Amino acid sequence: MVSRKLLALLIMMVITQNALFAQDAAFSQFYANPLFLNPALTGSTECGRLHLNYRNQWPSISNAFVTYSVSYDQSLDAINSGFGFLVMADQQGDAAYNRTSVGGSYAYTAKLSNSAMLSFGIKAAYYQEKLNWQKLIFADQINTSTGNIAARSDESPPNQTDVSTVDFGAGLMLAFDDMFLLG
Repeated sequence: MVSRKLLALLIMMVITQNALFAQDAAFSQFYANPLFLNPALTGSTECGRLHLNYRNQWPSISNAFVTYSVSYDQSLDAINSGFGFLVMADQQGDAAYNRTSVGGSYAYTAKLSNSAMLSFGIKAAYYQEKLNWQKLIFADQINTSTGNIAARSDESPPNQTDVSTVDFGAGLMLAFDDMFLLG
């Protein structure tokens, strides 16, 4: 019975793969942002934890990629669960392109043996992207001989410059002896 459910889930994932799109922000120390990495890590420590992350990629270029995130999660041992929230802001190209998300996560942990645990986590978030068309510079604005940039471009802006949606995610984590994690 379990194998049929697993097969049905895999078939559904293959069928819907053309409708799924994702582009995540990049953190140089991704392990320092566990809720962003995998929702199954929610509540995986004995006490609550607060994470504050800041990343400024290529700082010599004015605000090329600037990413902030704040997360908090708490373990509830009485119900083998963990709850958490995550807020992230990602600015690219001197804030010409902005992404913001606010979400919550839940994880349930099952003890498989004295040395192994399996955790399943889910995440739901509100996700928003905005494009500031006026901050973009196109090839027809650049004078190749002088390097000057014209104020206007002949490029037409898209019909919609902002997108808002709900984002869902899930993850698994298998832990051995609190030393080896597979997720």
